[in-house]
Formats: sequence, C-alpha cells, structure tokens
Amino acid sequence: MSSRRGGPRPVLARHEAGAAFMADGYARETGRLGVCCATSGPGATNLLTGIACAFDNSVPLLAITGQPSLPLFGKRAVQESSCTGVNTVGMLQRCTRYNTLVSHADQLENKLVSALIRASQPPHGPVHLSIPVDLLRSQVEQRLSPQHLKRLLIKPSLIDEDAIHTLFEAVQRSRKTVLIVGGGCGEAIDAIMHFAELTDSCFVTTPDAKGLINPHHYLYRGVFGFAGHQSAHQALSDGVDLTLAIGTSLDEWTSGAWSASILNHHLVHIDSNGEHLMRSPMARQHVRGRIRSVFERLLDVMHIEQAALGLPWKPSRVNTDVAEVTVRAPDKREDMSSPIKPQRLMTELSNRFPPTTRFIADAGNSTAWSIHYLELRNRRLGLVPGMTMPAANSPTRHTPSRRGERRVDHAGWLRVLMDFATMGWAIPTTRWCASRAMAVA
Repeated sequence: MSSRRGGPRPVLARHEAGAAFMADGYARETGRLGVCCATSGPGATNLLTGIACAFDNSVPLLAITGQPSLPLFGKRAVQESSCTGVNTVGMLQRCTRYNTLVSHADQLENKLVSALIRASQPPHGPVHLSIPVDLLRSQVEQRLSPQHLKRLLIKPSLIDEDAIHTLFEAVQRSRKTVLIVGGGCGEAIDAIMHFAELTDSCFVTTPDAKGLINPHHYLYRGVFGFAGHQSAHQALSDGVDLTLAIGTSLDEWTSGAWSASILNHHLVHIDSNGEHLMRSPMARQHVRGRIRSVFERLLDVMHIEQAALGLPWKPSRVNTDVAEVTVRAPDKREDMSSPIKPQRLMTELSNRFPPTTRFIADAGNSTAWSIHYLELRNRRLGLVPGMTMPAANSPTRHTPSRRGERRVDHAGWLRVLMDFATMGWAIPTTRWCASRAMAVA
C-alpha cells in the first residue's frame, strides 16, 4: 500500500549506509522501530556498517534486503547474495538479533512478526529479513491483526520484588549514594531524577547519557568515562557506600576504561539487558528489569515504608557538596583568538541555541568536545511538571499527570555514538530532527 493510501512513507537515501543511519536516527528520536531497505548484493553489503552500528548501540532497527528469484539461486544471477553466492545473511549473522532468509511466501508473516518482537525486546538491536524478489511480488494472506501485533510488542514490566526490597535496604543504609546514569535511561529519566532528589544522591552520566539531563542540576557532577570530568571521578571516589549504575553497558567508554572506582563491591547494576549485567560480575547486586518500572516500584516502596513510620523520607546524610563540574582548560572557552578553538565553539553553542536544540556529534574529536563542554539548558531539572507521589494507601505508581506534561525524550538533547563509533552517522540521523531546532557539532 502506498503512502497516499495510508501505507508507509518511503524516504529515499543517496546511499544504503545512509538509509541505515536514518533508520537509526528515527528509532532514537521517536522510540519506535526504524526500518531501512536495500537491494541484494552490494545494496545489502552497504547496509552492513549502519546495521553493525545499531547493534553495538542497541538500537531497534528492521533491515529488509532483496534477493534474486528463488529458482535463480546458485546460477550466478546478477547481485546474487544467497548462501550459494555472496552470503549476505551470513555476513549479518553476527550483528543482528534476528536474521533470516524468507524462502516461502507463507513464512513471511511469521518471520516478520518474530523479527519485530525480537527487535522490540531487550537486548534491543537490529533484525534482518532477506526476501527474494518473486516472493515480494506474491500475494500474502494476512492472518494476524494489527491490534494483536501491537499487544505482542508491548514492553514487559516484570519486577523482582525481592531485588527491589534488597536495593531499598541498601539505599537506607548508605551514607553516600552516587548514581551513574547510562544511555538506556531515556524513558525512566524523570523517575531516576526524582529518586536522586528524594535521597539527595549526586549523579554522574556516561557520555551517551549527558543529553538526558540538565547539566546545571545541583546534584550533577559531570560525565564519567570518555572525555569526562574530574568532578565525576572525584564523586565516585570519595567515601561512596553505594554506586547505582543504571542502564549502562559498562564498556570501555562508559566505565572509564573499566575503572576500579565503579567496578567494585559498592556497585549495584540496574539494567534490562542481561548482556550488560554480565560485565559487572563483581557487583554486590544485579537488578534486571525495565528501568522505569524498577524505579517506579522503588519509589513506591520508599514512600510506603516511610509512611508506615509516619515520617517523610530523609537521606542518611544530607548532600552539602555543591561543587561545580570540573572542566579541562577553562581558559580556552573564553579564548577570542582566531581560528576559533573548539572549546569556545562548544561554549558559544551552549549559550546561543534554544533549549529545544538537538546536538548530534559525529564520531571523532567533535564527540569529545561535545561530551566535555556542551551545557545546554533543557529545563530538565527534576520531575515532569505535575508529577507527584501517590498517597500511602494508593496502588497507583507515581506517573506524570497529563496537565503540564512535556514530551519525554528517549535520546535527549545530545546524541553521541558509543562502541562502534561510525563516522558519517550524524548527517543522516538529523533527518528525523528536522521539525525542531538543531545543530550538528
């Protein structure tokens, strides 16, 4: 069905890698599945870098590639990329969460649904369907209703109650708790900020999570990891009883090259991705689950437990440390010499652009400058306006009221690539920010 009749709207890319990056950007911006298509052979191999980038950054993406007609397999047809030619399904095996050749029309719906489910559940990532051209021209009977499919794609919110209560007790005992906010915290950031403010816990971010918070928040201590701040390292080193690493892979860039200041027995690792939890075997506790659900339930327990005592929640130690985020070479931010220094450029961008700006930093030095120096005011100081805690006897979890609610961004105002760090990613991904003010670092 064409876009004029209510079907998908195609967007033409100049190169297949660009199409994959555009789908990546769409997924980050909207929280929905990004989709890209390419022809067989070189079209599919050109997608490879973009798909690998989405895989390493846990971005849900559906890639659809073509194949010659099934009867032509093994006959050296033009751009043949089946198992008897340049095997594109085999190439994509190691950088997709689901990867298959559709060899019969009756397989299409089942394999498509399997791919969509796999992409939408943690660990998120790209999925791939390779479809021969004769099957693409076939009539396929629809067996599954869109409503049923929508229900299948709902994110699970299972919670380990024992783990929540163990975490609550650890927070109660802790004299100093520090939060490490990772890139996977997008949908949960308001609940996490509420927890930080309620417990008076300072927090740092990983490089890919800086855009989720307001860098002028009074509890913020900077970026920990690649291109980070000395104040973040200090916050995690001085008398910490409990470190909560939330929604982060703890890879080289996000862990400060596997720093012992976080990878120790003070660590509690909270994530929906079991692969991330495997990187912190020394942690005192793992809490696996949807991050928003975990913190909503933790806030519920805190409220209920304290209401039972007839006392408001009070942290064990009030945080009086309001040190500013420490940046390197502060003098260069004000240097008026020519050519302009990147430190000053980042400062000027921070001051001149409005709070609705999206900054997308491509791989390279621009990533480091953006992580370290950009300080956009995005008004994300804490709770969404209208958010309140429920009454003690209320079964309702704290959720934003519709009144005064603003849009919650999964990707935030600054986007950088971790892990695969592919150059050329930023320009295509800005396609999905065109409706908002935007700058590309």
